Amino acid sequence: GREGESGVAAPPRTDRDSLARRFYRKNIADRILNVVPRPSIGSNVGVQNGGSIRNRGVEVALRLTPVQSDRFSWSSHTTFARNVGIVTALPPGITAFNIERDATGQRVAFGSGYGIARLEVGKRVTQIIATDSVGGTVQEIQKGDAAPAFTMGFGNDFTFGRWRLTSLFDWSHKGDLVDITMDVYDAFGLSPNVADGGLNRAKRNDQLGVSQYVFDGSFVKLRELTVSYELPEAFSRSLFRGARGSRIEFSGRNLK
Repeated sequence: GREGESGVAAPPRTDRDSLARRFYRKNIADRILNVVPRPSIGSNVGVQNGGSIRNRGVEVALRLTPVQSDRFSWSSHTTFARNVGIVTALPPGITAFNIERDATGQRVAFGSGYGIARLEVGKRVTQIIATDSVGGTVQEIQKGDAAPAFTMGFGNDFTFGRWRLTSLFDWSHKGDLVDITMDVYDAFGLSPNVADGGLNRAKRNDQLGVSQYVFDGSFVKLRELTVSYELPEAFSRSLFRGARGSRIEFSGRNLK
């Protein structure tokens, strides 16, 4: 779609620290929607331009070097990001639009009994609609939001002589997901986190219409950990002709 963006960034900076801030608002028009056409046209999916979205957010990046010497140094960087997308308009005559199929017509959702994405004017783009018991009757309500409240990253780099240790942690706070895998395990009584294998949970979901599979998707992840050693220059030259330096490195990703 068409996009427009405005932002502000004013980073004060020194040799050992920096702070960058960015605020933005992005308006996106002419969204491409997959609508269900009349069966008589011989196709099960149609494409229509329409609707608009407004994104607002903030991004912050902080870099520090608390210790810096000939033998030991420590540098760190922290990032923060938050984005909220709101549906501001849909095509005339459409008050809400369920995202059930991809561009090829392939079904990608299991209905509001489990949790479904829905575009609705004035609501978040990432809302999850699911069924639940409200006042004794089963109704569709907003039961989650796929977007995290914020994400953060924490990176550190330690150097001691020829040794170097780097690490990167990711934190995603809130943000929901629909766990259909658990539903499959529950249906056969194989889920290990409840005594009955999930049979009662599947019954509440499928027979009573009370959605059971919208879960908090928060996580903290050790995305990367690396240890490296810089070989002496003379050894590097003898091992690799013409090389000015070489380093042995051990790295692991998504460790915990």
